[in-house]
Amino acid sequence: MARSRRAEFVYAFALVLCACTTPVPHEDLVSFDAVQMHQRGEIKVIDVRSADERHGRLSKLSMPHIQFGPDGWTGRVDEEEIAAFAERVKAVGQGTKPVALLCQQGVRSGYAADALKRHGLNVTSVVDGYLGNGRGPGWKAWE
Repeated sequence: MARSRRAEFVYAFALVLCACTTPVPHEDLVSFDAVQMHQRGEIKVIDVRSADERHGRLSKLSMPHIQFGPDGWTGRVDEEEIAAFAERVKAVGQGTKPVALLCQQGVRSGYAADALKRHGLNVTSVVDGYLGNGRGPGWKAWE
């Protein structure tokens, strides 16, 4: 997918700005950028999909897995589960790199990122997920 010259400039400027400041994840990190940043070691990506969602759809790129919410996602996770999830993410991901959460199509990871932000963590979601959605083709397309 070709990018415009202006988009390339904005992207380069953002990378320089991030290099000069404390890393802050992008609010809307699309899979293309997430894969590139992950391969360059600029972000830590955590797979939050369920075991069923991951079955047969594992990334070729290494990343830790910490499931957010139950199998059969309903969009509801109680505060006790969120607190436990936040502690696991802190143990695995928080450090000097921004953390991006990846799920199947960007829904579960969006909920997870919002929940973690309420617990004070600096995270974002890969908005088009592993398989893609209306916001992009997904992580799998760029491997």
